[in-house]
Parts: sequence; C-alpha cells; structure tokens
Amino acid sequence: MASSAPSAALKELGKRQSELNNFLWTTELLYSIVRDERYFENLPPDQLARDALAHIRSEAWVATAKSRKAGAPSGKFHGTIAEVREQIDTNVKLAYCSVAVMFIAEFEIFVKHRFAGWFEEASLKHIKDGKKGPFMVPPPIQLLKRLRAYFTKPPMGSIAIDVVLKADLMKTIRNLYAHKSQRGTPRGAGERDVIGWIAKVREDDPKTSEADAKAIVNEVIGKAVASNRKAVREGKNLGEEFFYAIFTFTNIRNFAVALDQNCPANPPKGETS
Repeated sequence: MASSAPSAALKELGKRQSELNNFLWTTELLYSIVRDERYFENLPPDQLARDALAHIRSEAWVATAKSRKAGAPSGKFHGTIAEVREQIDTNVKLAYCSVAVMFIAEFEIFVKHRFAGWFEEASLKHIKDGKKGPFMVPPPIQLLKRLRAYFTKPPMGSIAIDVVLKADLMKTIRNLYAHKSQRGTPRGAGERDVIGWIAKVREDDPKTSEADAKAIVNEVIGKAVASNRKAVREGKNLGEEFFYAIFTFTNIRNFAVALDQNCPANPPKGETS
C-alpha cells in the first residue's frame, strides 16, 4: 500500500532543501552587492586587491607559512580589483552548480534512508558479484525499476513518466558537473551529452519513445537556454547554471515525493517477491 503521510526521510530532505535554497539566494544576494559597480567605482581596476581592500578582514590576506619563508607577497590571493570582479562572475555560476550537486546528494541520502532494506540488499549483492567500490544510488529510471522489483508485496503505485524523466535528466546534468565542471553545462538541446542521454533513456526504459525524451529535453534544457538568453538581453549574467539549479530543486523534489507517496514501507525480509 502506498504511503500517505510524508516519511521522516522526506521531511529531512525538505529541511536540507530549505538550507540549500537559503544558501543559493543569500549567496546570489551577496554577489549582487559586491558586483554593484558603485562598490568598486573609486578603486583602480589594476590595483592589487590586497592593497585596495586591506581594511576588510579576510583570510585572503593572511600569508601562508610557505609564502612567509619564501618572502613572497602576503596573502593567499594576489589578483587585482579587475580580476576580483571577473572572478566573482565565475564564482556565482559555480555556486549554482554546487547547489544542484549538493541537492542530488541529499536526494541520494533520502533514498538510502527511505529504502534502507532495498539499499542494504543491493549493496550486499554488489559485493557478492565482486564489484569494486560501494554500491551507489542509480539514476532515477534505473532506481525506479529496481524498486518495482523489490516492492511486489504490496506493489508500488504509479509514477508519471515525465516526473521520472525530468529527475533523470537533472541527475545527468549533475554528473556532467561532477566530471566536466562548468564545461559540462548543457548550452543547447543538440549537444552530444544530451543526445546521449536520450539514447540511454530508451535503453533503460524501452517504453519511453524518442519523442517523449526529446520533449523533456526541450522542457528542461530548452527552457534554461531560452531563459538565459532573455536574462542576457536584460543585462543579467546568470548562465544556464542558474536555471538548472532551480530546475534541480523542483524536479528532484517532485520525484522524491512521488517515490515517498507510491512506495510502501520496507517489507520484512523474505517478503519482497
């Protein structure tokens, strides 16, 4: 029987989402304050930041033991004011990427706690099969398949395919960040990694048509690209990373809620088939 009240694991995921959501907006706010041209208007762009901003208490100005011995300039950061401003534009996009990566990590913790019995059995089988490394939470499409095989008495409820596909695409974008950093950020629906995701979806779930997968790509990646172009026209420097961070919150949360509502509690051992 599917559950109705949110599980303790889902409630904990909600708390972690609130923390990351607050981190996202306060970080964006602070960067916006610092990026305001009025903050730097009286500072020569070619002046070293450690000299122009020496009055600000910062670990950036504290010399390392190695630099002291070498008689190198004090501080850990040696850039100019112009370089600070340029780096800040990069930093905020990295923060967006980090939020997406961290929230999916929290989702995987939710899976391990909400489906502890399944995760334990899968981990033991992973070891028995002689596979190296710990058992990892699989992408949403594969995860759903494995949970359906596990929850047969009673069976799972139905979860809309678009909810699963959107979550799976967000996990793929997270993997691109993890392995390629910002170089992996999808900037268009026709990129090789995006096309590869469509092919993988059809391999993992033959019931999903190419048209269905492409529709999800257009809804997620197409919307991020179009929204970023609009932001650029308005003089904003957000990047697709900003929109993927927001979409990760929404799509991963929707999938977690669907799992929580449609999966029974862990059945006793020996009653999973």
